[in-house]
Amino acid sequence: HQNSFNYLELNTTRQREHNERQGLDLASNIKLNLNEYQDLNFEIWYQKSDREIAPSLTSVYDQSRLVDDNVRLHGQWNLSKNNHSWSIRSAFLSEGIAFDSDIVKQSDTRSRSYRTEGIYHFSSSKLDVKSALDINLTRANYIFDEFNGDPSENEVSRDQFAFWNSLDYTLAQHLSIATSIRSEYYSDHESLLYSSIKLNYQTTQKGVGYSFSRHFQLPNFNDLYWPTGGNADLQVERGYTHELTSFLKTKWGDLEMNLFTIQGRDWILWAPNGLGMWTPENRRSVWSRGFELKHQSEYSFLNQIQLNNTLQYAWTKSTLQDEEREELNGKQLIYIPEHVITNTVSLSRKACMIECTGRYTSERFTTSDNGISVDGYVLIDLAYKQKLKLQKVDLDIIVLVQNVLNSDYEIVKFYPTPLRNYSFGIQIDL
Repeated sequence: HQNSFNYLELNTTRQREHNERQGLDLASNIKLNLNEYQDLNFEIWYQKSDREIAPSLTSVYDQSRLVDDNVRLHGQWNLSKNNHSWSIRSAFLSEGIAFDSDIVKQSDTRSRSYRTEGIYHFSSSKLDVKSALDINLTRANYIFDEFNGDPSENEVSRDQFAFWNSLDYTLAQHLSIATSIRSEYYSDHESLLYSSIKLNYQTTQKGVGYSFSRHFQLPNFNDLYWPTGGNADLQVERGYTHELTSFLKTKWGDLEMNLFTIQGRDWILWAPNGLGMWTPENRRSVWSRGFELKHQSEYSFLNQIQLNNTLQYAWTKSTLQDEEREELNGKQLIYIPEHVITNTVSLSRKACMIECTGRYTSERFTTSDNGISVDGYVLIDLAYKQKLKLQKVDLDIIVLVQNVLNSDYEIVKFYPTPLRNYSFGIQIDL
């Protein structure tokens, strides 16, 4: 469909062009019960989309197109008996992306992954243990034709073998400890060792927990080799996370609070370079910290009507540390808002529901020195949902009114977003 929409520019309503989109999604799931202890699951998913990428308001180029197609096949065998269970699951993933524009005439990638994992699980009243072997073989081809030159093809591969174990043990009433360790071996990188530990105290009315984890993030193929922006010199991202969680149930509703701090080195961040092209790079150190609050409540009246309210607030401070350019130290990472508030209220009766969601997102910086930013904004969306049952067919009908306030806002600098818009959808379950 054309997918054109109206937006505001200098207080004038304009229409966003070069935004056509077409797509197809197909999915199927089959489950077979072999006996009382065993079952088989098969899943097939296919997706294809063809869409124009509208330029920024400051670009002199008009035409960009992205075509992607994905095929995913998954099968899983499960066996459970007494306190023991075993499962083996295998998957094949084929993902393709083709990009062309006025600048780059051809930039294609096709990746194929084969993955198999075997898991053993033992569970008792006090002890829960899992062990697994994970094998992942990935191949990718990149084709790049720059400025109408001869296409060049680059094939890359990554073989991954991983072993992991987790243990959850009840120390005393309401008190438990959980640990995990994962060792990964790569054909194109040094081995990595992940680990975590968590202490948790929980009753039916309240709980508190603390966790620590050591984690890594290996650059993926697009980070390394994407023809129009990849960086083959990227290093592995390393980090440590501390998190404190708590919840409390009261007669006024359920309250949750999470506090976290993440210290990372060689953080992989995508950002525009001097030519305005997005590319990833390692930042020496990033410190991300913050907290999240969530309150949920529900009320029933007239024996038929249900009122639910969910209020969430998140404060996130993610800053650069130990940079060569001292003026960048302590600056917020680009496009990460410091404050986000979300409130969702729903009113339901039997098979129908009306829902209203309001969201405030604070100012976000678009440059590493925090010299340029996009303004914060408020969005309100309305939804009406209806479930219908027609013989053996279940229908889900949804009507959406998005951006009810007709707000003029940007998520990415110089890329306009729709004013008030409407959509209608039907989901059929056979």
